[in-house]
Amino acid sequence: MQKCMKCDIVFHLKGRTRCLYCDSLLVQVDEDDGQKVDAAAIEELFEKRVHDDRVASKRISDTDLTEEEKKLKTKDLIIEQMVRDREHSGLGRMQYVISSYFRSRTLGFVYNFYRREFKLGKKFKRFLIQPLNMASFLMIPWIFINFLDSLLIRVTHNGYCKKCDCKFVKKTKNDVHDFDECEYNKEFSSILVDIFTGKITQVEITIQQNAFKKRIKGKRSAYYDLCSTKGKWSSFLDILSIWISIALLLHIVINIIFPFIMKIGFGMDFKLYLR
Repeated sequence: MQKCMKCDIVFHLKGRTRCLYCDSLLVQVDEDDGQKVDAAAIEELFEKRVHDDRVASKRISDTDLTEEEKKLKTKDLIIEQMVRDREHSGLGRMQYVISSYFRSRTLGFVYNFYRREFKLGKKFKRFLIQPLNMASFLMIPWIFINFLDSLLIRVTHNGYCKKCDCKFVKKTKNDVHDFDECEYNKEFSSILVDIFTGKITQVEITIQQNAFKKRIKGKRSAYYDLCSTKGKWSSFLDILSIWISIALLLHIVINIIFPFIMKIGFGMDFKLYLR
């Protein structure tokens, strides 16, 4: 297991190298060391949290909890506070945290995350699946996909499932959401909740095992799909997208913008010559 010395959080997944919440490098520790906690530090943190309104609203008191429960509750509160402190940038921050957890920031992974999140809720939260920013100039092919896919989803996903809180394609009036797709959406939402509440540090092995069982049965798994977007073709497609974007930008500058500037500049020089 690995431990973040800064956050004092133990991660059980072997492949993790950096802390999900502070991005610090993790230190390899033994199982016994991972269970050791500085009692004085925990007591101090807990006493500080007891007087906090958020802790009080949850009706947590020193007499109600054992030492072990106090330790776990304090860590959960610390993680929740860290997550809340980093939510100021909204959706972009959410994508960054999810990318950090799955150790993938390829264009395909980011777009697939935005696409899945776009379907959450009864109403569409934004016009495009992936919000545009300055980096969009380096992924022009994805911009076209983004526009077309956004329109397609808005037209086709006319149903809403209360069980998984997601939109779906409703072909007939009495059509219901597919059970497997509903379970897939529930798994995706559950992963988001676990990551942003800090529970993922305790259940990530169980999630991984459940995803493996689903794949054996021939069913889709949201966790498996999020993990499987780190293939060798992902990097190639990212590089190809960037080169295509650069080529298009150079074409626009050389064949459209530059001649237009030259034409304006020549016209101004000609008028000055006449004067």
